[in-house]
Amino acid sequence: MRSSTTPLGDLLGSSEALSRLKEHAGLLVRLQRIVDQQIPRAMRGAVAVANCREGTLVLHVPTPSLASRLNMGMDSLRAALRDAGLPIEEIKVRVRPVQMAPDTHLYAREGRHIGDQGRTAFGELSDRLDASSPLGQAVARLLKHTR
Repeated sequence: MRSSTTPLGDLLGSSEALSRLKEHAGLLVRLQRIVDQQIPRAMRGAVAVANCREGTLVLHVPTPSLASRLNMGMDSLRAALRDAGLPIEEIKVRVRPVQMAPDTHLYAREGRHIGDQGRTAFGELSDRLDASSPLGQAVARLLKHTR
């Protein structure tokens, strides 16, 4: 038995509100393409079109330095948008740092591997050091976190 399905495009065009949403999404995709063409390759993927409302284009970037760099090249972006016939009067750049899950780390820490001879040497060094000294504590931590 076959189930009947309706294409998503038909559903989006079936009501006025969904039709406006579809048009707005299409505008955002078009704007993203223009932005990607105008910015340096190294910045592509980091600059995201967030919204466009009442003649204001909002772009999100992950760092303040990228926002500053993007602002320096704003004239060419404005010209490209104007040439594309888009009524953009203002461009705002917002810094939106990448949100990371609390247990996610940029660099996964792997256990340090020290050979048997090295562990023995560090163990002997640890025995000779004052356990309350900074060096003694550091060597003890090193031994604790090695395999």
